[in-house]
Amino acid sequence: MSKELKVDSELCVRCGQCVAVFPENFDFDPKTGASIPISNENLVEDMSAICPFGAISIEEATPEVVENDEMEDKAA
Repeated sequence: MSKELKVDSELCVRCGQCVAVFPENFDFDPKTGASIPISNENLVEDMSAICPFGAISIEEATPEVVENDEMEDKAA
């Protein structure tokens, strides 16, 4: 199963450490200023350690939910 980055926006203090070190994986949310994951490519196991406030985690990716209508369209 694949892994994905998660950022807890309540823990993020917008210091920019993750964006500075991993610009290919993180950016700032233009609305809140909090860090957001933009790519799950080239994940490093200790990537979450870059955040001094523990806002970053690497978790098992959740399967994408496909609506019944979409499945029927694909089957046709």
